[in-house]
Amino acid sequence: MFQDKVYTIHELNDLIKEKCKSVTKDDQEELLEDVQSLIHACELDRKFNIEHLRNLSLESKTARILHICQVCSSTKQTALCVASDHYKKELPKVYYKMKRPSSKEYEEMKSDQLVLEGTWFRQYFVGKPYVTLIGCLETANNEKSSRKSNRSSAQSISTITEDTTLGIITIVQEKADKGNMTQYRIIIRSKHATRYIVHESTAKDTQNQLELKGESKAMDQISSNKRLLPSFKSSNETSESTRLMRAAILSVCPHLDLRSFKELSAESTILSGLEKELIKYDELQIPKHYKFGVLTIKNGQITEESWFSNTGLSKDLQDFLSIMGHKIQLKGYKGYAAGLDTKTGESGEFAYVSKWRDYDITFHVAAIMPSQANDKQQVLRKKHIGNDIVCIIFIEGNQTFNPKAIRSQFLHVYIVVRPETVHQKRHWRVEVIKHKNVNQFGPPIPSPPLFDDKDLKSFLTLKLINAENAALKSDKFFIPNNKARLGLLGNYIQMGLAFNPAETARQSTEKTRPKSANNNHKSRLLHEAHHMEERRRQKLMTTSSVNIPPLIPSISSSSRSTLLTDIKKGFSRKKNEEQMSRKTSKLNITSTPEENLLIGQDIQVSSESFISPEQLFASSIYEEEIVEQKD
Repeated sequence: MFQDKVYTIHELNDLIKEKCKSVTKDDQEELLEDVQSLIHACELDRKFNIEHLRNLSLESKTARILHICQVCSSTKQTALCVASDHYKKELPKVYYKMKRPSSKEYEEMKSDQLVLEGTWFRQYFVGKPYVTLIGCLETANNEKSSRKSNRSSAQSISTITEDTTLGIITIVQEKADKGNMTQYRIIIRSKHATRYIVHESTAKDTQNQLELKGESKAMDQISSNKRLLPSFKSSNETSESTRLMRAAILSVCPHLDLRSFKELSAESTILSGLEKELIKYDELQIPKHYKFGVLTIKNGQITEESWFSNTGLSKDLQDFLSIMGHKIQLKGYKGYAAGLDTKTGESGEFAYVSKWRDYDITFHVAAIMPSQANDKQQVLRKKHIGNDIVCIIFIEGNQTFNPKAIRSQFLHVYIVVRPETVHQKRHWRVEVIKHKNVNQFGPPIPSPPLFDDKDLKSFLTLKLINAENAALKSDKFFIPNNKARLGLLGNYIQMGLAFNPAETARQSTEKTRPKSANNNHKSRLLHEAHHMEERRRQKLMTTSSVNIPPLIPSISSSSRSTLLTDIKKGFSRKKNEEQMSRKTSKLNITSTPEENLLIGQDIQVSSESFISPEQLFASSIYEEEIVEQKD
């Protein structure tokens, strides 16, 4: 929102010096405003007063401005933390020719790191007559699927090798935002999820181009057995709407051979169980809640052992926590506790929680957790904070923070806060230091990085949210998380390929007709999808009375549930009601199979050392049950 109008102090300094080379009388006032912004950003308001410059000649004024620039560039800024080869500080920014954002503006800002498109399937597809396509996207040699092949879906899928990249495409037609035209919304799930909106006119252009090239068959549906799948039709029976839908996909993926894809209607996707799994899959990249650590540093403390040993809340720390959230009693707490014990009191009596829009936030405050007198490393505290991704460092005094002093596989971003009195009023100085592999994230820290009570919460909450999501995109987290996602996708691809609508049609009745996940069965569009599928089934039942074999051999439920184990992609998935204990070197982890996990989510750890991403993915994958709405 503001990125195009913010500068670092160094950049603004250079801008002013450049303006001084060609300043005219008409430009003087604008130049003085720039100088005032620079002086304020460097916190030198008491040293320089630009009012004294207004009565000087242009030459003297320019010379004085250049002197101010020199002083500002040599002034050492207040530092709360120490940068290193692995940790980089975020430079404060000057809001050029505009006021720094207010508390309300921070509250209204969108996160620059959240992948909100992850809700597309739930928001735009579920409950509507969408189509699911499963097939080959490319091979290991980056050879795109060719349209020269005239094989059926069954033939193509049966020859797929382990070097082939399979994917799931879902597409739905909807009304365009403007005019009376329609558009196609497309989700392509493979190694990387991509999403497109294709206007009807673009789809028609692609259709015309294919017909001119003599490649109109690319928009056809092909089946080796016309009676095999109700959703498959011969090329001669392909409807115009279906051809246009396929043209929309080919407009963004011209290399695909859609004739080799297995196609499922919306109802078939529901019946196969694929719909609710795709909802969860797409939304895995959107955290549903957040947890942040809070450590205090006092004068003379330079080790993590001393930081984790600090106990009790000073007035400033208590005020800070009250600004950022509210205090709750842990025992019996029913909300999101971020792994804190809500039954026995092991994690302490109280905690601080908050909300950002629809997301729950819990703070792991070390100082109010139980302290172990004989435990130098305070494992009961570090087992929570050491497994957070973002931590607030609250400085009480003048001691600087060195992130290298903390040993953690997970902590990647530290937001350092110190209370200060400025002009007889309390402010909060904020600095951000992050691992070098974490990309920049907003909102920018203003210069000077001082906040009053009113602005602190809105700025810092958004900064914390963006910090965690930016860190999750770094290689440390993204690579293992993506491996886990690909394993899940492989499971869902097998689920879709194994589904046999013909067999299901014989077993289903009007009473067992499926409901779309997270949508009311009374949806007009979903009813239309049900009606279309029913007509296909009736036609199928009248043309054949013999058992039709599935497209590929059905996968038993037990093999599906253990597919992730079989493919050995760095994680396992086990379903039983007993707890399982796993031991790694110097680490004991106890996890409940129903509480499947992804990196960055809560874990139960009891050790002096902490788990690596590889160890974490030996545990189960997070899986949340989606509750279907009743009629």
